[in-house]
Amino acid sequence: MNKVKVTINGYDYQMVSEKSESQMLSVAKYIDQEMMELIEKNPKLSTAQAGILTSLNIADKLFECGYENEELVKEKEELLKEKEELLKKVEESGSEVKFELRKIQMNYDNLKNSVNEKDEKIKLLEEEIEKYKKEVESLNEKINSSSEFVKVSEEKIEEYKKIADESEKKAKLAEQLASKFQNDNYKIQLEKAEIENELKELKSK
Repeated sequence: MNKVKVTINGYDYQMVSEKSESQMLSVAKYIDQEMMELIEKNPKLSTAQAGILTSLNIADKLFECGYENEELVKEKEELLKEKEELLKKVEESGSEVKFELRKIQMNYDNLKNSVNEKDEKIKLLEEEIEKYKKEVESLNEKINSSSEFVKVSEEKIEEYKKIADESEKKAKLAEQLASKFQNDNYKIQLEKAEIENELKELKSK
């Protein structure tokens, strides 16, 4: 226990407490100031009356602080409750975000598969183009064996080459140009048949 001599309203008192000396002196100084203010306002008060009124004022302030403390505790509890609700909402939002991410991943996988399928189609189209190019080259070789037919058919041969080159470029545009490629392919087949017929006619001559 600590002991310290304090002065309140001109009287000395011996304070004994577990508090430190500085704390006890601060408490005594506060009580002395409160009593002096009361006595200044009403000099007729006796020491006992001033002491009682000071005690009442201090008790009133103490209760007021208690009420304020209760309010602060309630506010703290409300804030903690709001914090828990916010954390819960954050967790729920996190679940929604994960769900959306899974959807995006699925869409990406589907798109990737679709691109792979289109790449396969492009590859098949390119193979078809190569096939028809070889056939055109074969026809060119046959046509070149007849000088007279070459002179007559030069423009058609160039046209076949242009058609083959354009078809190769357009095949790289995937499905958009597939329909046009089929039309060109059909046209090549017709002209091929015409050339073969012409060759047969020339051979028969």
